Amino acid sequence: TELQTNTNKLAGKNVCPLQKEKIHALQHSSGPEELWEEFKSLADELRPYWVEDQDAGRTKTTAVIEHCLEEINKHYTEADFSLYKLAEEMKLNANYLSTRFKKECGMGFVRYINQLRIEKAKILLKDMRHRTNEVAAMVGFDNPRYFTRIFKEMTGLIPSEYRSRIKTYTNMPDTRDD
Repeated sequence: TELQTNTNKLAGKNVCPLQKEKIHALQHSSGPEELWEEFKSLADELRPYWVEDQDAGRTKTTAVIEHCLEEINKHYTEADFSLYKLAEEMKLNANYLSTRFKKECGMGFVRYINQLRIEKAKILLKDMRHRTNEVAAMVGFDNPRYFTRIFKEMTGLIPSEYRSRIKTYTNMPDTRDD
């Protein structure tokens, strides 16, 4: 049948995120009913990869990238969180995920997660009880020097300069006219 011919074509390619077991099951189904059930199962598994968010005012972002963003928000504090771990969890090829992420988010995975970490660090740096090295670790940087370098790239200031500006700004007298 045409469906079996197409699954045979897929089996020879590194198609993401199709799992070899599913393709194998499609190829070796015993009859039309079993083939149909396997196909429906595969379609259900792949649905998140083609369903698009139709929310007005936003760019269309697939459910896959939405899920990626949710996972990043959950795990950005882990220093060892990476594109490869995320791709593995989502059963996707890392190169495929990287390309798709950049296309849909407008920036690469590393830049996105670093921006998120720096934005969170800026909030934490307002609390003077935490040392800069502690803040770095709290937002997922295991190397304080790397944290400082990325912070400066993204804000134009090193963390201590950022903190001193916050301190100066918050200690200024209120000059608003009421």
